Amino acid sequence: DYVGRLGAFVSDDLARGIYERSQGVCVHHLACLLSVVSDGTREFLLATASRRFQEMAEQMRQYAVKREALRRDLISRDEEDAHLRALTHLVGAKDYVLTS
Repeated sequence: DYVGRLGAFVSDDLARGIYERSQGVCVHHLACLLSVVSDGTREFLLATASRRFQEMAEQMRQYAVKREALRRDLISRDEEDAHLRALTHLVGAKDYVLTS
């Protein structure tokens, strides 16, 4: 199963670097992953997700500041779509959510 394979993947130290550079998984799949991994991997996944949400929150704040200040030309691509990435992480992307 996909969650089991992903859990085995992120349990490997080398693979963790790859996962850290990715966007991660949505909260639904994070919960699934947390149920199949060791305590150490669980801590890694939660810390990584926490960093992602902090990054997206900061990007959304920067987007709002620049937009309100009429400095739209300074808005980065990450700031512009941070709200979509945050929603995707919270509720999942329809095309990728597994149904039970």
